[in-house]
Amino acid sequence: MAIIAPFWATTDTYSAFRDGHSKVYYQMHKRGDINSSAAILRMASEHVQRYTGKFENFEASWVLVVTWEKLCPYVYYYYYDSNCRWVRVIACATSMSCVFVVK
Repeated sequence: MAIIAPFWATTDTYSAFRDGHSKVYYQMHKRGDINSSAAILRMASEHVQRYTGKFENFEASWVLVVTWEKLCPYVYYYYYDSNCRWVRVIACATSMSCVFVVK
């Protein structure tokens, strides 16, 4: 079983979400899908090529972007004001995958 845990920390995953304070969004982009953004695929490919120093032929065919907004530490209090935002991007090509952090 494979598990991807791009955000692993002790946060309030119950009250803050139940009360509508914290939110999680995700977007999937796939080459050839009319609902996907070619710009996102291109940007992910360029980042992998530029920042890894390898994989100069990397061309993303699938990208997952996950955003966590207003995450709260464990335990959440309704008066807690958090502007914390985390973004994780997973880019896959035909034969390899790369994960990179955007904050």
